[in-house]
Amino acid sequence: MSSTSDQGSELRSFFAGIGSGLTKMVVGHPFDTSSIKTRLQCSPPGVFKGPIDCLRQTLLKENILALYKGGLAPAISWGCSDALLMGSLHNYRILILENKLKFFTEPMPGSSDKTRLSLAGQALAGMGAGWTNGVVAHPAELVKVRLQNQMERNKSERKYSGPWPIAKEVYQQHGIRGLYRGYAATLLFRSNMAVLFSSFELCMRGFKKYEVNVSVGTASFISGGIGATFFWICALPFDNIKNRLLFDDLNKPQLKGVIDTATKIYKTGGLRNFFKGFTTVFVRAFPTNAAALGTWTYIMHAFAS
Repeated sequence: MSSTSDQGSELRSFFAGIGSGLTKMVVGHPFDTSSIKTRLQCSPPGVFKGPIDCLRQTLLKENILALYKGGLAPAISWGCSDALLMGSLHNYRILILENKLKFFTEPMPGSSDKTRLSLAGQALAGMGAGWTNGVVAHPAELVKVRLQNQMERNKSERKYSGPWPIAKEVYQQHGIRGLYRGYAATLLFRSNMAVLFSSFELCMRGFKKYEVNVSVGTASFISGGIGATFFWICALPFDNIKNRLLFDDLNKPQLKGVIDTATKIYKTGGLRNFFKGFTTVFVRAFPTNAAALGTWTYIMHAFAS
């Protein structure tokens, strides 16, 4: 990215982010909330033998639409949060470039008067974008986790019919603080956007440096998938902590915070317990984020032309 941006790109990046978020919903929601990853993380030991068994039980006890259970809230939130994520990412990149922050910018190869973000600059912009979109994503994830984890109950015993009753109840009983319980875990989790976007940029530069003959769309698709893989390697333990805090009873909480939750996760299963849902995440991560970043790049190029 050069020292100047296309006129209007600051606003276009937010609209392109909506397309990115909806792409994530269509491609990734069944893996995330078929409630495979979330249910594996939050269910008591022994309920599921693994991701395949979780998927099998979900389909047997409910139906294929269960793969999109709780999907309305994520569809809205991913559209909004990816608008914030990708829009703020683009604008943070511009801000860093315009201020020529030392260590976070570097000369553009082959040019004496242009600059670009260094990989550290990409990481800084990514972390800022992750924190920004966490404001929208956290309450929606609280609703999603609680809705999905009713699956262990009989249908007649399930308390909530959809996402809105959950959000309404939490807000009425606990206010804004209830909707943002466990927010520190979300900030830790979304700090790893630094890994995602710096890895993405490193791969994109590799395609250019070694003159790999692929389109920008293909390069962004592959780079997005690789970046997402590195992201989840680093972020999954924090995702596990976050989801358990979100699922905890707000009236009689069993978890006191990030450190207490991490300690209990470790005591019940060691380091492996932090990576519960590992298989599902990695099956989901590459295609979902590859498609989302490919969509965002395509829309940005379409707007520019």
